[in-house]
Amino acid sequence: TLTFQIGLPATKYQSIDSMVAAHQSVIDRVDALPGVAAVSATTCLPLSMGCNGNTLIVEGDVLPAGTLPPLSLFRAVGGGYFEAMGMRILRGRGLDRGDVDRKEPVAVISQWLAEHAFKDRDPIGRRIASNQPPDRNGKRTLEWVTVVGVVSNTPTRALNESEPMPMRFMPMSLANGIDTTRPIPSGAFMNFVVRTTNPPLSVVSPVRDAVRSVGGDLAMANVRTLQAIVDRASAQMTFTMVLLAIAASVALILGVMGIYGATSYIVSQRAR
Repeated sequence: TLTFQIGLPATKYQSIDSMVAAHQSVIDRVDALPGVAAVSATTCLPLSMGCNGNTLIVEGDVLPAGTLPPLSLFRAVGGGYFEAMGMRILRGRGLDRGDVDRKEPVAVISQWLAEHAFKDRDPIGRRIASNQPPDRNGKRTLEWVTVVGVVSNTPTRALNESEPMPMRFMPMSLANGIDTTRPIPSGAFMNFVVRTTNPPLSVVSPVRDAVRSVGGDLAMANVRTLQAIVDRASAQMTFTMVLLAIAASVALILGVMGIYGATSYIVSQRAR
């Protein structure tokens, strides 16, 4: 799986509609390339830290005084993102191209968020919204979306993180345009995911040509494979394990030498 990033120039792409049109053009042209099995986009890849997040409001839930709403990290994604990433839909459905084109107010949430925000209740069909502070008149304008699916957890900070981070995935057409006052991701910057039937790096050149055909001012950045992202995330853990293995080996050698020395001394004292 190949990944790369594209940032849209703010002078040319200001509305979310123009941003989505550009990103969708890239997806369509890359998808038509030989050897490409699936392609999509997201505002934040796994193992890329938090990116965007906010507390979440579940419609109908009344929290006890002094209790904070559940936290949720946001991802604005293109149609077919879960299929391109190989993420399992555990309940309901994923997000498709129609959701993006129609700006459907829908969302897919992670398994961890479903378990902690809804407890033993079924989240499918329930409405959620990103928390908003009240305006000067004391009113809050909440943008409600309906949960249509639950997806498997993905690592956010490290492969061995003790607890998954709660995530909410929305169609990229619901993201922010040049106005970033809403507490959701901006559609100006997207990470593209290209699943291939051939070695991923072999399609870099045709993918770059496809991006340039959409706009001469568009450029690919951080071109790498998904495996490279995983390897980099596991590098620290691997280094720690190597140090532990070296320390264990040294301890074993010293122990063997100590046992040999003690046994040799006892034998020499008992020999005539």
